Amino acid sequence: MIEKIDISQIVASHIKTLRSPGSSRVSGEDIVVFFGLPIFSGVLYFLFSGPLPVENKIDEMLIAAFSIFAALMLNIQVFLLGFRLSPTEVDRSQLGTEDRALLERRSTQHQAFLSELFANISYAILLAMGLVFITLFCIFCQLHQLKIVKVVQFVLILHFALTLLMVMKRVNALFIATR
Repeated sequence: MIEKIDISQIVASHIKTLRSPGSSRVSGEDIVVFFGLPIFSGVLYFLFSGPLPVENKIDEMLIAAFSIFAALMLNIQVFLLGFRLSPTEVDRSQLGTEDRALLERRSTQHQAFLSELFANISYAILLAMGLVFITLFCIFCQLHQLKIVKVVQFVLILHFALTLLMVMKRVNALFIATR
């Protein structure tokens, strides 16, 4: 039962995409940027932010915004899946041996790129859902005004924003590559 909701593969797939170009090793620099920077910023926020306002609608806005983000990214995933499954329009029988090899190599690279993009989007959906669930839980338990909750929200939002920037860059690269 628990394996049906196990998210470890999503996280592992996303982390595998944080590698240096041309290498199979995870980039320490990417780990610092995507994980260390949000955590460090959260610590600074905790240490240097002032008192929180008593009545704050930010939690409701976070729930709405990140629910929409998760739904939109899920739609992008469905689109990517269709794009990945669509047959190639090239008649390979009309190509020479070298052209077929080049087409196959590009097709393999294209599929790997789509797989990485899919992993990043899955992870971004997971982050958005996590932020929504944490915020809802804290509202229901009357914990939403605690400073540590705001720090966790801040870290998750920054981490989500960085991940979304990476997804946008990859979608742009995919667009340019398929011209």
